Amino acid sequence: MLALTENQTELFTLANWNIDLRSVPPYVAAIGQPVAMFWGYVWDGNYQYADFDQNADGSFILKEGVPAYGTNRALIQPGNIKYRDVNGDGVVNTGDRTIIGNPNPKFTGGFTNDLTYKNFDMNLFFDFSYGNDLLNANRIIFEGGGRVNQNMFATYNNRWTPENQNNSYYRTGGGGPSDFGYSSRVIEDGSYLRLRTVALGYTFPARWLNPIKLNSIRVYASAQNLYTFTRYSGFDPEVSAYGSSALRPALITRFIPVQEPSHWEQPLIFK
Repeated sequence: MLALTENQTELFTLANWNIDLRSVPPYVAAIGQPVAMFWGYVWDGNYQYADFDQNADGSFILKEGVPAYGTNRALIQPGNIKYRDVNGDGVVNTGDRTIIGNPNPKFTGGFTNDLTYKNFDMNLFFDFSYGNDLLNANRIIFEGGGRVNQNMFATYNNRWTPENQNNSYYRTGGGGPSDFGYSSRVIEDGSYLRLRTVALGYTFPARWLNPIKLNSIRVYASAQNLYTFTRYSGFDPEVSAYGSSALRPALITRFIPVQEPSHWEQPLIFK
């Protein structure tokens, strides 16, 4: 049971993993909503040339009526990340934060099957989660939001440039204010089906064992977590670290630096 003070309609929860976001809540518990919903900005891709007027000196300025974050509209350039003006006041600020995902699954469960053929037997166990979202916080850092000269995910090679104008990844240096990191851009479908256990066995025929006066011999091999079917792009859709609570579902931090961007793992996840 969640208790709120008089006239309080929502309760925000922090996740202290990053200095720029330590005072920015990624979770909200609101009356009439499931507990611990994801909270942040609605991502609208990138600003494109069509959003700007070009000055005589070749510089770009946002067109009137195009919402901007911050007070200096001239700082926003083509390729910058773009967020939705949810309340329609012409500027993107904290008043535009809203529910952007639900970490609570609709269904969880598992099933098992035993197969036999002659003297062979096999046991398969699957488990699953369906309908929950994950906040892949690694993408905030490793898709353009990290420090100068920091390694990035290989996906960021597809970032916006004048020759590669897209809405997938913002241009270098175009990530916007650091406290805007929690957005629907990094919310992903966390549903999965995992082949949790496989056990394969063989029982020797009794006629082989009678001469040595044994009733039964069975040899077997088993394996765990062989494959996970999921659309989630990160390290593992089933995560747990720092403990968990109803107001702050589990999150995991596991940075693994290597030399090649294409080999970066993606393991920092809020669930």
